[in-house]
Amino acid sequence: MAVSEPSGSSCESDIEDGLDSNPEEIELFKKQEKIMELVCKSSNSPHDYELHLAAIRELSSDPLYSSQLEQQFKRFHAVFPLPVDLWLQYITLDPTKLLESFDDYLQPVLYYKYIEDLEGDDDAENKWNIVLRALGSHWRESENVYNLYRSFLKNSIENIQEQAARVKSSYQCQLSNPYFEGSERVLSEYRVWTQYQSNPEKFAGDLQSIENRIRGGRSPIKRIQEFENLLEKIAAADIDLLQNTWLEYCNFVIKAIKTVGCAIVISVLERAVASVCLSAQLWQRYLNFLEEMSMNVLVVAKRATRNIPFIASPWVALFVALECDNENYIEIHRIATDLCRRNPSPLSLDQLLEVMLAYCDAIRRSKRMDLLRSAFKTCKMALAEWPAGRCCLMMYEAKCMGLSRQPCELDKKWKDMWDEILLLQGNLLTTWQTCISECVRVGGTSTETRNYYKRGVKKVEDYPVALAEAWISFERESSDHVQEWINARKAYFQIYSEYNAKINVEQNSQTSASIVTERENSSTSFILSDNASKKRKHDPQNEEQLKLMKRRKDDKIEDRQQEYKKYREQDETNHCTVFLCEFNKSITKGDLENLFIPCGKIKDIRLVTRNRDSKASRGMAYVEFENEAGALSALKLDKELFQGIHLNIKPSKPPSKPSKPVEKDGVWKTCTSTIYVANINGDMTEDVLHRHFINYGQVQDIVILAKNQKKDKKAYALVEFANEDAVLSVLQEVHVLIEGISVDVKRSRFTVVEMRDQQAKSRLKIKEVQEKKTQDTKTVKGVQVSPRNAQRASVNHMVPRSLAKGKTNSNVPMMKSNSDFRKFYAS
Repeated sequence: MAVSEPSGSSCESDIEDGLDSNPEEIELFKKQEKIMELVCKSSNSPHDYELHLAAIRELSSDPLYSSQLEQQFKRFHAVFPLPVDLWLQYITLDPTKLLESFDDYLQPVLYYKYIEDLEGDDDAENKWNIVLRALGSHWRESENVYNLYRSFLKNSIENIQEQAARVKSSYQCQLSNPYFEGSERVLSEYRVWTQYQSNPEKFAGDLQSIENRIRGGRSPIKRIQEFENLLEKIAAADIDLLQNTWLEYCNFVIKAIKTVGCAIVISVLERAVASVCLSAQLWQRYLNFLEEMSMNVLVVAKRATRNIPFIASPWVALFVALECDNENYIEIHRIATDLCRRNPSPLSLDQLLEVMLAYCDAIRRSKRMDLLRSAFKTCKMALAEWPAGRCCLMMYEAKCMGLSRQPCELDKKWKDMWDEILLLQGNLLTTWQTCISECVRVGGTSTETRNYYKRGVKKVEDYPVALAEAWISFERESSDHVQEWINARKAYFQIYSEYNAKINVEQNSQTSASIVTERENSSTSFILSDNASKKRKHDPQNEEQLKLMKRRKDDKIEDRQQEYKKYREQDETNHCTVFLCEFNKSITKGDLENLFIPCGKIKDIRLVTRNRDSKASRGMAYVEFENEAGALSALKLDKELFQGIHLNIKPSKPPSKPSKPVEKDGVWKTCTSTIYVANINGDMTEDVLHRHFINYGQVQDIVILAKNQKKDKKAYALVEFANEDAVLSVLQEVHVLIEGISVDVKRSRFTVVEMRDQQAKSRLKIKEVQEKKTQDTKTVKGVQVSPRNAQRASVNHMVPRSLAKGKTNSNVPMMKSNSDFRKFYAS
């Protein structure tokens, strides 16, 4: 007889009946049920970041789930990189995973944990090499990690000579690129260490070379220190400011020291992407730098797709790197297929189309038609909800299917004819476009077509950038190797930069030529009118006519000035202009143009200078755009970091008129919150004044002047209040009595701070005068000589003896001799 199974409801009721007696077991059962539900959800949706975190949070609440927690970490890290706090938790569960943590981010604490206990470790040297490669160029950690390394060398190497050689090598390696905090301290340590060696003189050349290197790098080191200090002050929550600061920092080190300190640049880039791991701009800058330096892009591209899978560029870079690395098309196919199967997709439809095209490009170059058909099928399924993107893929598929026909070489006669045509009109874009399309139509090879592109981008003068863009599309669809596409893209960027520079030069030259022409025309007309006036000067009939012409000329000038003022006021208040202030005075128009060109088309940039003749900037400028959208985009850059200073961008407005007249004392402007108190006693203190004036409002500061006078002399004071209302209350009093003494009160011309600054300057000036008098006084043979006599004595040494004054005769007359009288009579 068949036995019926118990229903689900009866089983649940039995469990509840069995647990009714123990509430703790009921709570534990519900907790286990919740944890298992989260673990199952995270396993079914491996690309859901929040689900992984929730499961880890629940599993970490009880040590009984340690094995399940370790498995959860393993599933989590297979898809996403882990932050440092999760890595430390993961390592406590499985210490062997520490080496894998280095593949995610540059976290110094994990590297220090890697070398915590190396005593008796046979692999200690390899571990130290890994740590030094990562932290040896770190701005803040270089000094510390090398100190630890040298301590390790001294403790592990017993041979004195070998130990000295290794320590010397560590100093030389560390100071080869002295762009780290404490480089001068390390040099001092190295210098002291050399004094304890057997032959210190042999280190002199090395020390001098390092010292010169540090001296030559002081300017970039100072700038790097400014960036580091700024990054410390920025809060972690301000992601936009943090990203822009890191981006500016990376651009600076790439420009300043990439030729001598590539490791320094990579260290800064690693720290940047670790600090703002979801920044597409920072990861893209990292990939661009590696490509510029012809370094391995594959590892960083894989890391970028794990951090910013919602951007197409790292996926494209990954496919290109895999193709360059042994043409690993199977791996490209696996990664792209896995990306297409993600639900939901991390990429938007337009971004996904860009990745799918790059995927099909790589598979096409493999010349495996089975893989190519599978790739197009997978991509069309991924873009099924976007008809436009699907059509784009189908058109590309049709091109690829038509490439099965083998091309043939071009006829020599055809080449000669087109060479002659290109010689006549080779400077026009349309000529080269027609030639290339005809080359493809008649069945020319890819090499021949590529040669026409290479020649054309050098010869075209009107639109070379357009031809370079077409070259990139050709290489993407027709080249047999990805390196051809990379070369075409490099040529495009070079042509683009050269073309923009040429356009800017031509525009500047045209502007300068127009200004010179206007000046020449104005000067010529002035000379002609001046000569004519000279001819008519003595003609009395033309005097009235000249006066009339002069009045008309003055009226026209005044009208033009009024029109100009009105134009400037309208121009500065319209909605297409923004006003910048408080920026670095060394910033030029070109810097501002580079800053605002992503916002929209710029119509004019006007730097505010000190005066009409000077070109010195006042740190202010007006930027006018073609439309209002550009100005609105520019206003979004307010408070952004630019060349180390936060931008201050506002809508352009005329200066508003003051709502109330400025208070004056005669012709002098007065302070709104400070009063001048006269005729107070010389022995009156600040406390007395504070007790009196606190009745009118909050007193900020008090200073009494002329306090050193005699008690019967009068002094005066400045009293500064927190607001103007207190000042008005004091001024309303007819008689102000302080301890029975009537004092005079009025508005002050200076604040308390300004008055103290003036006193400090006066004391400093008096001190300088006294020191100068002391220096001018000279002592000659123990006798004090005044400066005037000393100057006279010094001048007498320069007078010839024949012209020098004789000694002063005494008042006693001298007797003349007979010979004197004879000479007198003889004369």
